[in-house]
Amino acid sequence: MVLPAVCRAILRAVHEGDDVINISLSLNSYEAGDITLLVKNNIVDALADEAFDSGAVVVAAVGNGGPAGLPHSPATARKVISVGALGKTQNQMPEENGYQTEAGAWAACCDILYQDGESSQYCGEDSGASFNSKGPLPDGRCKPEILCPTFAKTADWSPNSPVESWDEIKFFGGTSGAAPFATGAAVLLLDLFRQFNWALNPGAVYAALIASGPRPWPQFVDDPIPAGVGKIVLPHPVGAGFLSGARTVFHGECVDIEFFAPVGASNLRAAIWWPEEPQLFINTEGYVGNLNCVEYHNRILLSVISPKRLVVAESKSKLDVFQFAMINNKMDSGVWRVRLIGEELACPQVVYYFLWFKMTYELGAVK
Repeated sequence: MVLPAVCRAILRAVHEGDDVINISLSLNSYEAGDITLLVKNNIVDALADEAFDSGAVVVAAVGNGGPAGLPHSPATARKVISVGALGKTQNQMPEENGYQTEAGAWAACCDILYQDGESSQYCGEDSGASFNSKGPLPDGRCKPEILCPTFAKTADWSPNSPVESWDEIKFFGGTSGAAPFATGAAVLLLDLFRQFNWALNPGAVYAALIASGPRPWPQFVDDPIPAGVGKIVLPHPVGAGFLSGARTVFHGECVDIEFFAPVGASNLRAAIWWPEEPQLFINTEGYVGNLNCVEYHNRILLSVISPKRLVVAESKSKLDVFQFAMINNKMDSGVWRVRLIGEELACPQVVYYFLWFKMTYELGAVK
């Protein structure tokens, strides 16, 4: 009964034209010899990918089978972004922060989601929870890509029904509780896109979520506890420069995306993400599917080039469908370039990009 309900829910969301779809569930993983589970996973993955093609951002919980278990469908779909949970020290329970009203909870969420110097409750370690299901998947893709808080309060109590203990307050935990934070962040990013009259491409939102992480990539791909690019902290709309869009990259081609950094710019974050279509094959068990083999990926590299034409940051992950580069210090004023390098492409590939950097102002002028 679960599979039909999941399929109907995804199709209904697409029919209603939802901009963002949150999927806080995981189907059973594939086991050798169980063709039924393989087919079920492929059906849900395909529907999630179709939702992306229809224009929806699809956020999926990575699953709670870690640290040894692989992610389950639909986190394994090609065109979703998967979310893991932050480690215990980063998940604040209500009694620790005093979220005793709806307004207080909303203020806390804004404080968590937006970067605001060192005052944010979201600063500190960015390690993943040990229960996060961990990639890489059999085809090499990293999972999860991002981390978010979990164990948040999801229901308030009635004023006429006094609460005797915090056990009576409903909490949403695991990676299922982390995914809605990323979903909310995606909604905020879509509002930012509308503000700048950018195309509402879900792939660009994925790139923006990845660009909100603090961890260099891909140095941490072999972490025993999966974390991706770490905890997302959205750039505040005030005091930052942004650029987003999409480019088509061909094999052997270099595509430069230029932007101007004013005096006072710093802390650049640049990310790219691209959708790949699944490739059918016959695996060692004799089944047609997309598990238990190493598939071919389009390989696109990312470099950041300063006005002095020096490569100051780069990302060269081999098997993933995203790259992330960062600069943690001041930027020279002038024209910068984010370079996309089509190193290994079987066909032309649409690549979504998002970059942002801090800007320092004083008395209304750039300092």
